[in-house]
Amino acid sequence: MKQRPRQPAAVTHRLVWLLLAGVVGFAALPTLALRALGEPNGLWTIPAWLRIDAGGDSWGAIEQALRHLDTKGTVDFYKDLYHSASHQFIYSPLSLVFYRLTQYIPGIDWYSQDAMNRVSWPMVPATIVVLALTIGYSLPRLGRLAAPRPMEWAAIGLAAALAVLLSWPIMRGWHNGQIQTWLNLLGMLALLCWLLGGRAVVGVLLGLACIVKPQLGVVVLWAALRGQWAVLAGCAVVVAGFAVASLAAYGLGMHLDYVALMGLLSRRGEAFVDNQSVNGLLNRLWHLGPNLTFDGTHRSMVFDPWVYGLTMASSAAMLLAALAWLNQQTALFGTHDLATLLLDSTIAAPVAYTHHNDVILPACAYLPVSNSPAVTAALADTAWNPLQSLPFFGALLLLGLLFWTRARLEAQAHAHAHAYAHA
Repeated sequence: MKQRPRQPAAVTHRLVWLLLAGVVGFAALPTLALRALGEPNGLWTIPAWLRIDAGGDSWGAIEQALRHLDTKGTVDFYKDLYHSASHQFIYSPLSLVFYRLTQYIPGIDWYSQDAMNRVSWPMVPATIVVLALTIGYSLPRLGRLAAPRPMEWAAIGLAAALAVLLSWPIMRGWHNGQIQTWLNLLGMLALLCWLLGGRAVVGVLLGLACIVKPQLGVVVLWAALRGQWAVLAGCAVVVAGFAVASLAAYGLGMHLDYVALMGLLSRRGEAFVDNQSVNGLLNRLWHLGPNLTFDGTHRSMVFDPWVYGLTMASSAAMLLAALAWLNQQTALFGTHDLATLLLDSTIAAPVAYTHHNDVILPACAYLPVSNSPAVTAALADTAWNPLQSLPFFGALLLLGLLFWTRARLEAQAHAHAHAYAHA
């Protein structure tokens, strides 16, 4: 007897509830266990988030930078704020224009840590909403799947809320007072806008992220290789506008100092356990610095030619893989392609702290990525210290999954096209 094909609505229903079960099993239950053991995790930060009780990791550095401009101008800017500072400013001169302009928006006060933590507070629920919408709107584009119904939207929303609120990278970033919370949201909004067809908006969102985090500028090359001129134009307009304003306000010398600083950082890397990158893994493996003690001055970092060479080679390989694999730029394929690039550009950096990781939903990658590496602290001075890089291994696992699913989706698309052509 021929088996009846499963109905799209039934497949969507099962997939949604499987997603929720995966998040509960690989996020909620391990987080509760870690909390019981006293280990830091996303759950630990939720009460502080509800009280709007956070630090000033980024806000303090930005405040010092603005006060330096107020009093000394650009003289010795990066020398004073990186090389001679205990709370270092590593953002681009273009970002200073952004801080100056947004200072006039009601509620934003870059000179006040408390004000900026209040502004950042709603970005956590906004991240939940954007993640839920991205999941929900992706389902009908996966093939023979129906759009989610109200009960399924509720399950997706719950899964997204658990994924975000229990994620150590996201919640710790907020708790530390990190502008990375803003950048994560911009990246996720870009993915959602791509899915919905707003290519120029995608470029604008990524352009805003680039002025704070220039390494994301690889998206310009990515868009050009794929002929995504609307994305390229949106990004270029934003970056060029801020670049012109920054050069006019601060001069070429300050920008060259920033380029030199980025070169210095790329050569050194860091052994501290929060550096979840190839560079961090190698520095820890060869015991080239303290694993468990954070040096706010970053002066304990050392240059090792092997670490530097392997870091550059691995970074180039990861970025080349993301850039060179061209595919159809449909809503689903393009979103998947952009997500791969954003993850790739993050973990390819010489220094990629835990809070730089975005939301990672796949169950097999969520567990290592979204929990604190502190659970492996006892391995710091042993030959097993590579296990301190579990979050990085999880990110690599996700990257592999993204490439694997891309191949599967492309194979399915070719099969459907072939069947249609010969029907």
